[in-house]
Amino acid sequence: MIFYHESFDPKDIFTCGQCFNFFEEEDGSFTAVFLGKIINLKKEGDKVIIDNISEEEFYDIFYDYFDLGVNYEK
Repeated sequence: MIFYHESFDPKDIFTCGQCFNFFEEEDGSFTAVFLGKIINLKKEGDKVIIDNISEEEFYDIFYDYFDLGVNYEK
């Protein structure tokens, strides 16, 4: 699953101390066991790639989990 978001930065989110289950990989991506699935996130420009989830799971779970509907830059 790929989504586009300029201000979403996995490194900032997963290393700030508020999200403990993500492990940083050597390639800069982050891996976690989430709801019984192993997922991996990586940012490339404004593109965020989440491996091992469907588009439906992204919108049902992760869109709200990562609070992507809020513009934090404002």
